Amino acid sequence: MGSPGIVPVVALALLFAPVAARAQAPALAPARVAPDEPEAPPPPPAVPDAVFRAMRGKVVTLELRGRPPVTGQLVADDATSVTVIALVGGEVIALPRADITRVLGTIDEGPAGAAGSPGARPGPPPPPDKARHVGLQLGVLPSLMVDVEYGLFYGFAAASVFFPLATNGDWLAGSIGAGAAFPLSSSSRWKLDVFASASPARVDVQDGVFVGVGVGLGFHTTLRNGLTVGFKLPVLGYSVGQSTTSVSDGFARYYVSAAMGLPVFSLGYRF
Repeated sequence: MGSPGIVPVVALALLFAPVAARAQAPALAPARVAPDEPEAPPPPPAVPDAVFRAMRGKVVTLELRGRPPVTGQLVADDATSVTVIALVGGEVIALPRADITRVLGTIDEGPAGAAGSPGARPGPPPPPDKARHVGLQLGVLPSLMVDVEYGLFYGFAAASVFFPLATNGDWLAGSIGAGAAFPLSSSSRWKLDVFASASPARVDVQDGVFVGVGVGLGFHTTLRNGLTVGFKLPVLGYSVGQSTTSVSDGFARYYVSAAMGLPVFSLGYRF
């Protein structure tokens, strides 16, 4: 039999063998941790269905991801695509809906759309008014009047029809005047007339003709279709003639002659 002292030595060797093996094994390098990669930016939000529904039939500009924008009339849209008619060239283009990042409309007060409505395009400007200078009008009490308007100049001549017919030719009245017509505003068709006039009249064959000379004011307008309307009123004047007997009579006869000869209200057509 072997020596009893060998047993403890073998037991100690077996006990410390794993520790020695670990001591002799090379140290493991620490695991490398890969650096964090930057996160990709989130895609822009999709354009809501309500936007496309609201803009159907309107002219819009579609901003696209990675492409130039497209401007045209939006005619159709579904879950995957949007169809527009290009504003230039008229080409029908189907665009992937996922590529559309923003929808831009326009606001205009032109005749092609209601004021403030998105997508409205300005229509062609209205044609300029026809130049109209000479008017033929019927006044009250029935009288005939011809007037001329050219720039600021305004002139007229009128003759009563009513008085000669009603008095068998005993009463006569007429007027002639010239002055200036000033627009009330840059957008108004109405003009203010300032004129000097002479109004010959006769109310008695024996008294003869007297002439009222003075100044007056009026308004007139001419519509696009040529219809013209006017008003004239005497302001201040004096009558001359053999039948004028006093200063007060001269003023009174002026207003009589102006009331008889001036077309206080007139309606007609300007050529």
